[in-house]
Amino acid sequence: MDLPTYWSNKLSQYSTEEWSKKPNIFATEILKYLPNTGELLELGAGVCQDSIYFSSLGYKVIASDFIPPIKKHSEFDYQVIDLNNSLPFNDFTFDIVYCHLGMHFFTIQRTKQIFSEIYKVLKPGGIFCATFNSLTDSEVKNSNKIDSDYYQTPSGLIKRFFSPESLKQILPSDFKIILLDSNGVTIKDGSNKLIRLVCQK
Repeated sequence: MDLPTYWSNKLSQYSTEEWSKKPNIFATEILKYLPNTGELLELGAGVCQDSIYFSSLGYKVIASDFIPPIKKHSEFDYQVIDLNNSLPFNDFTFDIVYCHLGMHFFTIQRTKQIFSEIYKVLKPGGIFCATFNSLTDSEVKNSNKIDSDYYQTPSGLIKRFFSPESLKQILPSDFKIILLDSNGVTIKDGSNKLIRLVCQK
């Protein structure tokens, strides 16, 4: 599968949807856990609706994804970052690292490395907040299992699904978990099975 073309087409489609003009529900839910100001990195930013939202609140935002943005934004910086490679930032750079449904496409080894790299680029006391598709997601039933928690979906994507327990096992042990549950809701389709994670360095 040509992933850049696949995702460019998907994001172009998403950008026409009304839900893509609003911040994700998770982005609004986590404000009580975040510092009032600071530098925020969004990984897997997609159509950048959450980066726009965080920028509007005064955060200094770097949005990123593995393909160029589908349209230019003046509110924040954008960097093309492929999470198959190491994060291109110095240690202690960000107050917040945020990711909404962007960490499903990697081996277990690389997933652990990504979490470790996020820990390193956070400042002391920094917050990592993310959502993940759950193993209870209906998509799992229609997908072919490749490895533990790792599936090929009907669309051809190779995708990892998570549980709160599996996340605990692969997060760096030095993270202090503030929130970990499966009560996340998406603005896109109303799914109420997303795993929500907020943790602190």
